[in-house]
Amino acid sequence: MQLSQSLKIKQKQSLVMTPQLQQAIKLLQLNNLELAQHLQEQVDENPFLELVKDEEKARHQPESHASEKEKAEVSDFDSSKPAAALADDPTENSDYENRFDQSTLEAHVVRQDVSSFDGDYDALAGVSSSESVYQCLFRQLNLTIDNPKQRLIAGHFINSLLPSGWLGNPVEEIAISSGCSEEEAEEVLEKLQTFEPTGLFARDLADCLRLQLIENGDFTEAFAILLDNLDLLGRGEVKKVAKLINSSEAEVIRMLGVIRTLNPKPGESLGIEYLEPPGPDVIVRKNAGSWVVDLNRSNLPSIEINERYVELIERRKNDTKAQDFAADSLNNARWLKRAVEQRNSTTLKISAEIIRQQTDFLDKGLDHLKPLSLRDIAEAVGMHESTVSR
Repeated sequence: MQLSQSLKIKQKQSLVMTPQLQQAIKLLQLNNLELAQHLQEQVDENPFLELVKDEEKARHQPESHASEKEKAEVSDFDSSKPAAALADDPTENSDYENRFDQSTLEAHVVRQDVSSFDGDYDALAGVSSSESVYQCLFRQLNLTIDNPKQRLIAGHFINSLLPSGWLGNPVEEIAISSGCSEEEAEEVLEKLQTFEPTGLFARDLADCLRLQLIENGDFTEAFAILLDNLDLLGRGEVKKVAKLINSSEAEVIRMLGVIRTLNPKPGESLGIEYLEPPGPDVIVRKNAGSWVVDLNRSNLPSIEINERYVELIERRKNDTKAQDFAADSLNNARWLKRAVEQRNSTTLKISAEIIRQQTDFLDKGLDHLKPLSLRDIAEAVGMHESTVSR
């Protein structure tokens, strides 16, 4: 047996990222509520950081400064400067330390694709004590409704659900808020009332019971009359109800027994709770004929570096270990402050471009909603598609 040495060249594709780049990418995926929680954790660990709500910060600085920094007028938005945009794109960062195999990354992407679906439940699910409720509703929505316009209308119906599972607003109001006709809203509601558990999206108690009776095959004209006169049953006026349905009191008692087997509040069994939806990350409003996109400073936190503490540490003669800790903490604090500002700038740029391309939709309604892809926005603002998706 003969042993020999040889050199071989092997190509291997890998993705390399620094810890700071990983954190910058993570910040892009956080909404304002999640960002506040993350920054609070950083403040607890880093003595040089202080958390400041932007609305409080705005009260201590001139209005023009706050508006200039965190506001974009869509009519003046210039998306023809890719070089400047790329400088704010963390996915274009070339400072790499840690290495991740491409196979690991691909496996992660596959898992995301399998578990994800097209729905907008994430914001509510993040603050819900029953996370699967809205996931369940939007999963049924994805299977039931394909029309993009009807999906938008359906989202307004879902947001109006009460803990009981009934609608909290009349159909007319939901139609106005979603920018559609009442007939279109009724068409969407008819589809939503097929969701499980039966009785969801009912207008009231009578409508909820009617849906369940139809599902069970028990609904008749007599039941329809009885449901229209539930107030009489509530007062115990069985004789009047019997007269209205042209039947006996015994029959009314039997029908009442059937109704008692139904669930008057299907939302409670599903776990729906009343939740105040989290505030938006950006606010879009019309000003002097043009659309203005502004970061929502009411729930947008920012961080400041405690310069007084920095000066105090620099004046004191500490041992080497303490000096190293202070230097690392200060560098991390300054980097995190820049990363948050970059995250806000990226959010504003992408939001402004989306609004610019959907101006007809905002001005004229759902019929003018234009299909957009990640590539369309990424090319317009000069960023990578992964940055836009985050």
